[in-house]
Amino acid sequence: MDIGELHADDTSAVTELFALHQAVHAADAPDNPVPLRDDFIAQVRQPPPEFRTVRPVARVDGQLVGAATL
Repeated sequence: MDIGELHADDTSAVTELFALHQAVHAADAPDNPVPLRDDFIAQVRQPPPEFRTVRPVARVDGQLVGAATL
């Protein structure tokens, strides 16, 4: 397992993160509205300026398997 930081300007990584987020949402909160892609990406790319946001991600064999927002 490799752990690194997600870079918001990496379109491929952000797309992978959204796919993971959708899968987790479907399993954890299937009755709630599905997150919108554009809203999710905007939050990743433009976090609140008053906070420093770090997004560690975990990969196994190059595939995104976990993420967090700190």
